[in-house]
Amino acid sequence: MTRPVGYLINSSAGIEGEPGVFYDYILASGGIYLRAQNQFLAATVCITPGEIRGLAPLKEDIELLHGKIPLYLLSLALSILIAKPDTEQYLAITWEGDYKLKIPAQQATAVSVTYETLLDTVLELHSHTGGIPAHFITLVLSIIKTSRAFVYTRLWLIWVTSARP
Repeated sequence: MTRPVGYLINSSAGIEGEPGVFYDYILASGGIYLRAQNQFLAATVCITPGEIRGLAPLKEDIELLHGKIPLYLLSLALSILIAKPDTEQYLAITWEGDYKLKIPAQQATAVSVTYETLLDTVLELHSHTGGIPAHFITLVLSIIKTSRAFVYTRLWLIWVTSARP
């Protein structure tokens, strides 16, 4: 039987159990992990840290399946966001045979932005104005659009990783 979600255990013999179609919860020595993959990204993230004796460790990982996002796209994105410091904005990095920076149709004010979602989005960037804190750290990295599973991480992590040769 194929299940939408897998519940797996990381023992000394390896990961055991039936994987899910959309994502997996993995119980490992460091806690509970979420593992998901789509056509752009593969990620394993600890969502509930803890010590579980008798299980093997599992490493957190985020992999861009089409390679690193070019650093020049960050520079371009920052230039766009800085050009309108008093207006919230949304940008998307998409995959269309290579990475592209897109500015979808959006309604923006000083305190909010609503936007059109784009197919093939790999990375979403959303600015805030005047010291207003972000609701989600800084960046939303979508893991599986069809299941709406998301991993929240810091902007610098992706860009530092992307910038390395």
